[in-house]
Amino acid sequence: MNTSDWLALVKPLLENKVIWLVVGIMLLNYIYKIITFFIERNKNYELKDIDQMTGEKFEHYFANVLRKSDYKKVKVTQYQGDQGIDVLAQKENRKIGYQCKRYKKNVGNKAVQEAHAGKSFYDLEDVYVVTNSYFTKSAKELAHKTGVYLIDRDELYKLIRDITN
Repeated sequence: MNTSDWLALVKPLLENKVIWLVVGIMLLNYIYKIITFFIERNKNYELKDIDQMTGEKFEHYFANVLRKSDYKKVKVTQYQGDQGIDVLAQKENRKIGYQCKRYKKNVGNKAVQEAHAGKSFYDLEDVYVVTNSYFTKSAKELAHKTGVYLIDRDELYKLIRDITN
């Protein structure tokens, strides 16, 4: 097939206004998603805003907090089946994992257990559980024994404040 044959095949498509309309809509949708991504990435939320987020949105927000705090290779894992780690990051060549919990109640042992399991699964040096809430006494005890670090509402506030100032 030569060039003129290809042009003969493509010409009706290029002259079809419906196809151009569909291509235009797809392009506008793609541009909208890019703009939304960058707006969200640079938006500064307060704790009251975080309290209203979904768990998945909180994971993405926290990943952006890490990016603004000079972490490298920040990646949000898949939402389901994440093996106990929601966000992976590197700082000073240390591989770090975060289990994010956007809760209304205090966070218990399960989140610490998930983070601890994720440490082995992802071969991480450090793991954290971060929440917009606080931790139960039992979760604090388990974290201490397993080497899981905890970031509660007050620590999260400090992290957010540090990147917005």
